Amino acid sequence: MIPREDARRIGNSAADTALTEHCELDWRNLSYRPLMLRERQRDTCSDRQLAFIGILHGYVQSAYRELLKTHQRCKDERKQAFVELFSRKR
Repeated sequence: MIPREDARRIGNSAADTALTEHCELDWRNLSYRPLMLRERQRDTCSDRQLAFIGILHGYVQSAYRELLKTHQRCKDERKQAFVELFSRKR
């Protein structure tokens, strides 16, 4: 459905999203929505491919979420670092 390189990039973004979720941050607005906006703005994907990207992102995010359940919640310093990181990515 999408090139392997794009799938890898989406997977990495989903892992970042899972980390922001694990840190109890607003993962939808910090990571997921900006990703989907960037993908739409690239104007290289069909609606079907965009739907696949959303599904792939959710699947990988869920897998990472399960892995992160055994880890402690994030400290405030780490939360702030994530917020700053994602604000630069926009």
